[in-house]
Amino acid sequence: MITARSGAFLSYARTDDRSSHGFISDLREEISQEMRSRTGVPFPIFQDRLNIRWGEQWDDRILNALQTSLFFLPILTPSFIRSDACQREILRFRQFERELGREDLILPLYFIDVPEIDRPARPSDEVVPILQARQFIDLRQHRGKKVEALLSDVIIDIGAEILQRLSALGSQPGRQASNPIEHTAPLDDSSFRVVSAAPAFPPLEFRDRREVFPILVDRIGKASTRLSVVTGSPGAGKTAVVSQLQSMIEAGDVLQDTSAFVYLDARGARPASVATVIEDLIECLHEQSDRDRVGRQIRDAAGSWYDAISVLFNELANRRVLYVIDGAEALLGPDGTVRDRSFRNLLDLITTRRNHAVHTILISSIRLNDRFEGYQPADAIDLQEGLPLAEIGPLVQAWSTPASAWHSGATAIDLEDLYELTAGSPRLVELLLNASLAWPDLSPAEQVARLKDIRRSHMAGVLANAAMSVLEDDVLSTIIVLAAFGRPVPDRALSHLLNSDVGASLSSLVETRFVRRDGDNYYLPPGDATHILKEAPNRQAFSKLEVMRGGAMNLIRRAADWLHDETIGRGVERVEDLSYHLRDIELRLAIGEYHVAFQKLSDVDEEYLEGWGHSDVISDMRLAVEGRLGHPNDELRNLAQYANAKSRQEQHSTALAAVERGAIHLQALGPGERPRAVQLQTLMRARIFYDDGRLAEAEAMYRAAVDDRLPVLSRAEFTQALIGAALCRAEVGDFEGALGGLIEAENYLGSTGEAPHLRAQLNYNQGLVYMYLGEYKSAVGLLGRASTRACAAGDHLLDTMAVDALALLRYCEGKSEGAAKLARRASQMAVRFGSPKISRNAYGTLALVELNRGNGDAALAAAEAAAQYAGSRKGWGAQAILGIARLRELDVAGARGAFFEALEYARLTLRKEPQNFQALEFEGLVLTGLTVAGSDDYREEARAAYAEARRLTQAPGVVKLCLLKLEDMLAEEHQGGYDAVVAAAQGIVVDAPANQSNEQLS
Repeated sequence: MITARSGAFLSYARTDDRSSHGFISDLREEISQEMRSRTGVPFPIFQDRLNIRWGEQWDDRILNALQTSLFFLPILTPSFIRSDACQREILRFRQFERELGREDLILPLYFIDVPEIDRPARPSDEVVPILQARQFIDLRQHRGKKVEALLSDVIIDIGAEILQRLSALGSQPGRQASNPIEHTAPLDDSSFRVVSAAPAFPPLEFRDRREVFPILVDRIGKASTRLSVVTGSPGAGKTAVVSQLQSMIEAGDVLQDTSAFVYLDARGARPASVATVIEDLIECLHEQSDRDRVGRQIRDAAGSWYDAISVLFNELANRRVLYVIDGAEALLGPDGTVRDRSFRNLLDLITTRRNHAVHTILISSIRLNDRFEGYQPADAIDLQEGLPLAEIGPLVQAWSTPASAWHSGATAIDLEDLYELTAGSPRLVELLLNASLAWPDLSPAEQVARLKDIRRSHMAGVLANAAMSVLEDDVLSTIIVLAAFGRPVPDRALSHLLNSDVGASLSSLVETRFVRRDGDNYYLPPGDATHILKEAPNRQAFSKLEVMRGGAMNLIRRAADWLHDETIGRGVERVEDLSYHLRDIELRLAIGEYHVAFQKLSDVDEEYLEGWGHSDVISDMRLAVEGRLGHPNDELRNLAQYANAKSRQEQHSTALAAVERGAIHLQALGPGERPRAVQLQTLMRARIFYDDGRLAEAEAMYRAAVDDRLPVLSRAEFTQALIGAALCRAEVGDFEGALGGLIEAENYLGSTGEAPHLRAQLNYNQGLVYMYLGEYKSAVGLLGRASTRACAAGDHLLDTMAVDALALLRYCEGKSEGAAKLARRASQMAVRFGSPKISRNAYGTLALVELNRGNGDAALAAAEAAAQYAGSRKGWGAQAILGIARLRELDVAGARGAFFEALEYARLTLRKEPQNFQALEFEGLVLTGLTVAGSDDYREEARAAYAEARRLTQAPGVVKLCLLKLEDMLAEEHQGGYDAVVAAAQGIVVDAPANQSNEQLS
């Protein structure tokens, strides 16, 4: 039997990747993204640098990856041909290819001339004949270029070759039954396109929705609203409402101008993410040719999600699209606010942009408490828990089977009693109808009498247990395993744990509505899994089942082990690809394996999230293990990682509170461990204060750690303290002091190969300082070295920062084309990693560059994207640039709004640190902008702010950057009367005229 396979295995010589500055790694990423765009599902490509962790058995992981990959992509170079490891890999994969009877699953990518390939193979050669028999894709002419410089046709050709072979495999005899990639979107074209349908419900009249439907339909029909929220407790019929809405639209009863409908379950297999929304909106285009064209346009542009959504809005124009997200409580925190910053920004974009008719409907058991344009929390449509009495009869008739006493023997009084018993809850009615099969000798009235003394909170569990008592053992086992997983999983997960095929069992369970289906995944309705697992150990019918040997806890552990095994070899490109990792951790927490969960959290953090800017995705799980790890060192480490994530997300007070909670664990440490832990806590506080703009406090803490010569910190930690203190100096304009601190840090770290991440960080910060000092040649070399070292260390975040800094440097040098390319690359990299600070900076740089090039539309789009990530720490920069871009586009009112917001941010920063020269510069910039925009005459205040900034620093690079921004603000037609302001920005002291003429926009 052939192991289920997907994706591809990248076989290459690491020296080639290093010598080409990561070309091969970038190529892998581009191919993976191309295939994802073509198929709508992830296409993981295994690469040893990314997919093998320290401590793992190298050969075992390589072998496992070869056994689970569908295609083999060798990068042909002389080093590849001479590598024993590469030869073993291709020979192992060739064996699989032969078993399948195929000759086209190895796709060589020819990168550097290989003499052995171009001459007859020797008899002793095993690998060369395999390669010579294949059709190459020739990359040799692109050697020495960046991947983004590749002709888009090259990546497209590679994707087309893979897709062609993939299609052939779908009908290949001997393949596993499930296709590795499946298109779920319909391809037919009609006036109303259902991309993905809501679950089918009995065709009820929904008399209870007389008020709900007009309200919902009215909100959807208003041009001023783009977001609706339907709330209600589990089982209240929220999903049935959108199912009925879809049916009514299809029948032409309401919203006849609706063009497309999308249903996404946030609890299902597809993540409710920005990327998923983009994929679905492409599918909302009716013509296949349009879908292909727009998909290719978005891929070729390689822009941000903001750019992709903008393209789709333009394509969809004013065609109404309804995008339903069910189970949206999974996206919300306990306070009802959207957890994920990108998704919140997406909702903000949808509700504020007016050139589209995409309407989002969130179905949630928790009310959305965020405020968006056209939506306030009070606008949520709340459903009562149960259906009205009038609906119970049709519901019973539709859902009961002929074997149930309710099907034909229920009187009006029985239905009234049922309504009173269940309070009209559709889920309780559903469970009771299944449970009634366990009481064939009882009439409806007797069944109700049997249940009337049971508390409502226990009713679902009692009914579920009764319903399961009549099920066959194999069906019962399937339900219990589903309960153990607690989330949607494919049938192969259940088959694995049960060691048998579960197809028939699942079909019957779906038919009786015991189990829900979402594409290829199955799950129990909310709450049922908890009831079932709680009762399982106490029921004889459960205990006799083979699957329950060892108890429920052991079963959940086995489910977690399956999820863990599934993570091995999976390509991880973004947070959404970590779904099985996170489900594994959830189950470890459920069975109290807190140490295992903690270790897995640390692995995810260090292996993926650290280089992505500390996404907040696992913060709640860290809170779940807090106080349960037993050892104070583990508790402190967990709190530190939680605080680091929150600080990177600019939630500084939350981060600081987590550090303070560590005090109790410090006291529990022994005298030999406590000094080091105290110092690490001090460093963490310093980092949070620095991120929050509290520079004096941060520097004092860094200095305290540096001056304390007790040998408690490691070389890397002490170096980090030196870097932190130097950065505090740079923020207040003391660049010579900052450079001295960075050189001291470099000397202390020494010339060993220790801490490559820190060396990259040193190069990056040294490059920034030299740029501010105007020594651009030195800065370029250091920033380039920082990028290379960051890539080698797997720190994508720092690599993005270095590329962004290089773009800013080229902007200062007046090299607009080079600056534009680098800025676009940085912005594309930034949005992948969930760091608001880096995304804000990268888009801000891109906006400045496009302003300088005279590309007003592109500058405005980039500035709006930067403003999406604005926060109190340097949010003034994003808002100020947005104001300039709007001013250029003659949106005076919008410019004023952005300038006032920037001014508020800048002054908030100055209250924390009055000597922050950048905040002073931006204060001067936005005050100038407000004057230009006709708000009032703030030129004297602007001049004073610039003068104070120049008192702190007159570094040539700083002054140059400051003047470029001011020039962008003062377009030629508005330059008169600002001589004193410009002079102050340059550091020239002049007397300001008593009355300056103020040429304002009309």
